[in-house]
Amino acid sequence: MAASSSSITIDIEKHIASRESMRVSNTVELQPMEPVRYESASKFVAPRNYNDQEEVEKTLVNIGVKKSKTPVLKLLYLGLLAGFFVGIAGIASLAVAGGFSKDLRAAHPAIAKLMVGFIFPMGIEFIVVFGGELFTGNNMVLLVAFLAKKVDAKHLLENWILVLLSNFFGACLTAYLFGYLTNYFTDEPFNSYVTGIAVSKTSQNFGVVLLRAIPCNVLVCMSILFGLSARDMTGKLLGLWLPIFGFAIAGFEHCIANCFFIPLGMMYGANVSVGDFLVKNLIPVVIGNVIGGGLLIGGSEYYLYKWENRIPIHHPAPILPKVKLPVHSEQESSEK
Repeated sequence: MAASSSSITIDIEKHIASRESMRVSNTVELQPMEPVRYESASKFVAPRNYNDQEEVEKTLVNIGVKKSKTPVLKLLYLGLLAGFFVGIAGIASLAVAGGFSKDLRAAHPAIAKLMVGFIFPMGIEFIVVFGGELFTGNNMVLLVAFLAKKVDAKHLLENWILVLLSNFFGACLTAYLFGYLTNYFTDEPFNSYVTGIAVSKTSQNFGVVLLRAIPCNVLVCMSILFGLSARDMTGKLLGLWLPIFGFAIAGFEHCIANCFFIPLGMMYGANVSVGDFLVKNLIPVVIGNVIGGGLLIGGSEYYLYKWENRIPIHHPAPILPKVKLPVHSEQESSEK
């Protein structure tokens, strides 16, 4: 018994010793960590969450080339879709702004304009985010690609004409199907507001309407530029919204929006003829929109980053006063 108990004790001691050796062998010796060194805050550069305008200009060229190659049927469909989105935004705007009484609108006309300004920009947001071809936006996009010599004049004019016609029919059809047949604006104070817009837009002379159309498409194209500049959806929606809000509250003239507002007012009894609509409004507005969006914004957007000074500038050498320096002979220099 004594021998067996002693052997058991020895086995236990050996087992404990082996476990201890295993524990020591598996222990990792920790080295002291070097202190973490941080660069100064002045050297930290936050990631840029927007595209600068030089990048946007290159994007516009690529978009313009893509638009010029769009098949005709697809182009017409996308144009109808854009006209539909503009019309839906117009219906929503009239449903709110037209709900104020005539006396209130007469005393405080800014209230109705503010309501239109807040709501109407959703049309451009639908077009840019979901998809569509808008004539006024293409004034800028196609012209930038044309100036970059990526699109020829034939494809530029073809796109403008087809998109304008499809926008026109899309907006008019939306006015008839969803603005007129639904009887949204039959009762007062909506009826007087809708018909009053059509009458006021066809009561100005050609020059006044043209001038009002130029800054309108400047703002529409700025809206598209802001949307392309943003890299996140929140920035894109805000960038698209602000310039359209500006043109809506200012009362500038947008040809595609007028293809909805004026025909809708005519359907509800406004004293406006088709000739008044075309001659007194649509034609000068189209011309003004092309000038504002195409020439002013499209041309500026391209030449800001493609400007070349072709006139050589020669900087004349500076004229220095003549100074008579002393001349030392070899003998004098050797003596020194």
